[in-house]
Amino acid sequence: MAEKTANAQVKDAVGLLTKELTAGKLAGSHGAGVAFQSVAMSTSLAIQDGTDYLRSVGVMATATIGVALAQLVATQDKKWADVIEIAQKAISGAAKNLGEIGKEAVTIA
Repeated sequence: MAEKTANAQVKDAVGLLTKELTAGKLAGSHGAGVAFQSVAMSTSLAIQDGTDYLRSVGVMATATIGVALAQLVATQDKKWADVIEIAQKAISGAAKNLGEIGKEAVTIA
């Protein structure tokens, strides 16, 4: 039975292609591209997490403000105004946190 061998031109083409893909500018640029995509994905996830946090704090604070406002109107007790102020500060803090995440993401990516 005859031994099957690849054509010399095919061997040369495969060897040249392998060399180009594993060394030189192409390999370096590919690695840099993968690294850039990984960092970009991580920073976008951080921004999404910050947005989710702001949304969650906003929902809780809005509910808190609604209850506190109803109690303030019903009782005229000023402690409910303090509760409203604390809830508003929580929203402001979450918004500031998201802004800081965004600023850091820009410097990283």
